[in-house]
Amino acid sequence: MSASRQSHDWLLLFLRVLDLVARPSPANILQPFEAWEHRSRLRLRLRSLERAQYLERVEGRSVRRPTAAGRATAWGGLDPAERWKRLWDGQWRIVIFDLPAREVSLRQQLARWLHAQRLGYLQNSVWISPDPIDSQPSPVRRLKPNSEAFTVLTSRPVPPSTDASLVEGAWDFAHINQRYGAWFEVADRGLGLAEASDLASAKLKQWLRAEREAWLAAATMDPFLPEQLLPAGYAGRKAWDRRNAVFAALARHVVGGGS
Repeated sequence: MSASRQSHDWLLLFLRVLDLVARPSPANILQPFEAWEHRSRLRLRLRSLERAQYLERVEGRSVRRPTAAGRATAWGGLDPAERWKRLWDGQWRIVIFDLPAREVSLRQQLARWLHAQRLGYLQNSVWISPDPIDSQPSPVRRLKPNSEAFTVLTSRPVPPSTDASLVEGAWDFAHINQRYGAWFEVADRGLGLAEASDLASAKLKQWLRAEREAWLAAATMDPFLPEQLLPAGYAGRKAWDRRNAVFAALARHVVGGGS
């Protein structure tokens, strides 16, 4: 695993420890971890997080705090709680496109962009979002203005269609919930580690890697819709609460030395 990936695996736990210690100096952060790993290696991790701009120094050179980018990266690239509580204007943005078959590369780039923007798929050339869409960064920006090739509309569903039916058709929440279910199994193992009297560094690192992979598998599929659009049975908010609880328990274990 690359140094960057290793830093990502540790990031959320570091941030939870930072939340718990009164003065997050290197000594205060490193001391609880000494039972697991040599201090110098942990210092390297902290410096790596600083170089990646996930941590920043304040109050001279002795105290660190997480940056906004650090917290967002630890959470999987965005803040789910902020996404759920964002205001929705009640309007759907409909992306419609019809690109020439010969534009294979452009079509692939556009598909990746649509997924990265967490748009919902209604059919091959029709995607939707509850949020305003800035098409300037999209791969089609190099095309001449042509509404037949690519256009974005703002609209409301006409009965019998509803907002709920659009959500159901555009995102596979059954699959999303399955991925969160797999993450819950990993989370349960994390709670077990937090309750262990003797937690080895190797076990913690293995779990951090598994947790991050399981979380991202779910989070990259989840559109994190505004609260009023979330379907019944959606598992994301329960998983988010559990994730915070698991990492808080592990951080308490670290700070408390396993007591």
